[in-house]
Amino acid sequence: MTELTYPEVVADTATMSRPDWLAARRHGIGGSDAAAILGVSPWQSRYSLYLDKTSAEPVQKAETEAMRFGNIMEPVIAELFGEQTKMNVSKDTNLYRHPEHKFMLANLDGVVSTTGGDADALLEVKTSRYEWNRVPDYYISQVQHYMAVTNMPVTYVAALFRGEKFTYYEIPRDDAYIERLVNLEGEFWESVQKQLQPDIDGSEATYNAVRKQYEAEAGLGVELSADVAQLIEERAQAKALLETYEAQVREAESKIMTALGQAEFGTIAGKSVVTWKAQSRSSIDSKALKETHPEIAEQFTKSSSFRVLRVK
Repeated sequence: MTELTYPEVVADTATMSRPDWLAARRHGIGGSDAAAILGVSPWQSRYSLYLDKTSAEPVQKAETEAMRFGNIMEPVIAELFGEQTKMNVSKDTNLYRHPEHKFMLANLDGVVSTTGGDADALLEVKTSRYEWNRVPDYYISQVQHYMAVTNMPVTYVAALFRGEKFTYYEIPRDDAYIERLVNLEGEFWESVQKQLQPDIDGSEATYNAVRKQYEAEAGLGVELSADVAQLIEERAQAKALLETYEAQVREAESKIMTALGQAEFGTIAGKSVVTWKAQSRSSIDSKALKETHPEIAEQFTKSSSFRVLRVK
């Protein structure tokens, strides 16, 4: 099976260190960035992505256990896909770039030959603790981005759920979707090039990005505008509504639990609509650990500093 010839090859990531790979990705928009630009990412916003692309250094994101497990299982899942479909699957370590839209980059999990000849499809591998009914929108944007860069007609998404159930999905190329995606990514990349910061939105990703953006200068104060005074008032009103709705949620849940009593689940018209089951978890008793083994507790204690916003 021959290598892809349509997109430009920027580099072979197999020979790159992780810091170098992260730096290379900042010179364009990758598939995992597409969801933020479309506003469908649960992890990132346009604002947080902009800060990532314009920061002096690549944002170093700690590898979670889920990420580590996914990386370990990737070749296994790719092999399972090949066995089940009888298609030829090859690992692809190249970093690709769209020949026309130079800001569009792609790192592929693999390429697929459905006929035994040249590659004619892409492979994207995923692991999840939750089973999907369909491929989530944030992954759809990723694979459509890859098909835009590579000019491929289809991508197979191979997924392993909870480490025990394997399945795969066929996602065809959607040219209308890609046209919109290319336009939005182009607008976003232009804002990066011109240092035009996106509007602040209400997403958790933007909130966390803003919190990390500025370091406090001891003793420094600033006179705030009338617009900020209005924001403080709007915040107070929103918090009052939130407290009201949270109280309503607690009241409703208390009444539902009372109706369930000792039952683990409840039905309406014979269909299960609510469960209330026992759940256990293990945690470290940090107080006891500090008292009995203070040297071990100190060894594994992490200190962090962060700013706290308090409105008077």
